[in-house]
Amino acid sequence: MSELITNHPVALQYLMTDDLYNFREAPVVRKEEEPPIKNEEVIKPIIQKEQVIEEPESYNYLGENNKYILLLVNDSTHKTLNSAHLETLLKITKAKGLELRDLAILNMHTHAGANFESLKSYFVCSKIVLFGISPQIIGIPAVTLNKSEKFKDVKILATYSLSEMDDNKQKKVEFWNVMKPF
Repeated sequence: MSELITNHPVALQYLMTDDLYNFREAPVVRKEEEPPIKNEEVIKPIIQKEQVIEEPESYNYLGENNKYILLLVNDSTHKTLNSAHLETLLKITKAKGLELRDLAILNMHTHAGANFESLKSYFVCSKIVLFGISPQIIGIPAVTLNKSEKFKDVKILATYSLSEMDDNKQKKVEFWNVMKPF
């Protein structure tokens, strides 16, 4: 091999395109007082740290949650929500100037173990509407039906289920009067 004319790192990068490896072990300099580290001592703290880290819970929901509004429904027959109730929800939200991409619609039947804290941290919601779901199920103290209340900086509205509102016009009107300013 011929001698290199330059030592500049940028020039060497263009001149030497192959990977180079040095297989010689570098000498380890240790202080005499310091005992050598065993592999077991290095591995134990790493395992302990991995056990502390919890995987975030994930939810299967409709919408994109762009306005951080969470709508909780309970539909035992469908994975997310039946089409008639979804259409009703979309009409309600459209009247408020919202679209599906602004919301997160979660079926609590498929996420029975969810609580307020996990929902709040996952969806970062500023408003929650519970359709036919008792607030105590997710760990919220009892709230008055069709009355906007605040719990831990989140506006909460508990109302009738969508099927109850489909069957009763008075319940729809009562809900809408609270939902408009919500």
